[in-house]
Amino acid sequence: AAGDDQPIRTWNLADAKAVHTLPQPAVVRRLSVSQDGARLAAGGDEALASIWDLATGKLLEQLPVHTAGITDLALAADGKTLSSISTDKTIRRSGIAAQQMIVAHQGSANALDVSTSGEQIATVGDDKLAKLWDRQGQLVRQFSGSAAALGHVSFNTDGTQLAAGGDPTRKVQDVFIWKTEDGGLAKKWTLPSPVLGLSFINDGRRLAVTAVDNRLRLYEAAELLLGETITLPATSVAVAPHPTDDRLLVAGSDGKLRAVTANLRQLLLGHQGAVHSLAASADGQQLYSGGADKTLRQWKLESGENANTLTGSAPMLSIAVDDKSGLLVGSGSDKIVRGWKLPAAEPAFELTLPVIARSVRLTAAGQRLLAACDDAQLRTFDLTLDPQVPQLIEVFAGHAGVVYAVAASEDGKLIVSGGADKTLRIWNSAVQRAARPHTAMGAAAARVQK
Repeated sequence: AAGDDQPIRTWNLADAKAVHTLPQPAVVRRLSVSQDGARLAAGGDEALASIWDLATGKLLEQLPVHTAGITDLALAADGKTLSSISTDKTIRRSGIAAQQMIVAHQGSANALDVSTSGEQIATVGDDKLAKLWDRQGQLVRQFSGSAAALGHVSFNTDGTQLAAGGDPTRKVQDVFIWKTEDGGLAKKWTLPSPVLGLSFINDGRRLAVTAVDNRLRLYEAAELLLGETITLPATSVAVAPHPTDDRLLVAGSDGKLRAVTANLRQLLLGHQGAVHSLAASADGQQLYSGGADKTLRQWKLESGENANTLTGSAPMLSIAVDDKSGLLVGSGSDKIVRGWKLPAAEPAFELTLPVIARSVRLTAAGQRLLAACDDAQLRTFDLTLDPQVPQLIEVFAGHAGVVYAVAASEDGKLIVSGGADKTLRIWNSAVQRAARPHTAMGAAAARVQK
């Protein structure tokens, strides 16, 4: 019921108890209730028609249907259409866009996101909770863990993860990722600066987070590792994926909308320790990495796939690859240099040295192996005489400490080394070709000796 005092009042017919008092900006002349009793339409001296949710007492929508006061109105049986007549001499039929009113949070509801499938809605609010709803407005699950109000929320592409963080006061630095299937907390981390916005991007592979410090941080969603940090010219107030490509749309406090391109192409994950050395194939299709986890890994650069993992007995300190010979070598802290034949990575040789080789290089189309060693020496080995047993053919001595680095010209005639003695040394190789050593004195050599 409504009267000249403007508010609309509702009662429970069973016990005559008052249920809701619905404020109106002007005197209400007409009321209409939908057939299912879920909605109420009200109109009067103002040109607006108000649509209320009777279960919650919340205003769903206000429709500017006329230019003067409403004299009568009626809701259709399904509650989705409103017919009204006015002193402006018109009758109008209006569609009602709002479908449902949900009391989502205790306190302010601060942000929402809809899953790609359209089947789920996520909300966050001042009650420190993130909530998951189905399309009928039923609460599916709620996610706890935040010690403060939450201000931003985003689904990943397949709807399996939900990210939330920041707060309306721009003081909170925490970001959370929950699993939507069971509500489990997948990750929580604290940024160096308060969070201003977040969004899953790149088909859900990355999470973009903007902060008060004018930085846009990109995290790899699978492992939740920081991949790249981009400094922006102004504080960003919102971030969203570009609708047609992999760029990001960032709204700034300076009133500008920027399309930002991430420079990071891929983040390759697999090593369980520090990565010590890298080598790439000449065609740029393959990458090789050696690490403290005693592995040498082969990667397909186009897809980022870890195509092969070779395991040694000690941390890998240096690796080298030669496309012409199809040879891959790696030196470990166990004083062993190992060789593999590509593409199947079949073992080719194991060379045990008296000391650790800090750096290895292949030169002369894979026919020679250079090893920079801890004993201040640079060793050259021939790989053609016996592919399974590298032959020492040359030793360069002169550094006053560990030799850490070695490089060479393509033909192997010019060699450069760098060491702990703060020097670079350029060497000329005197060996033109290696010959298989004699196993017995030949007759001609015997005659010469005589």
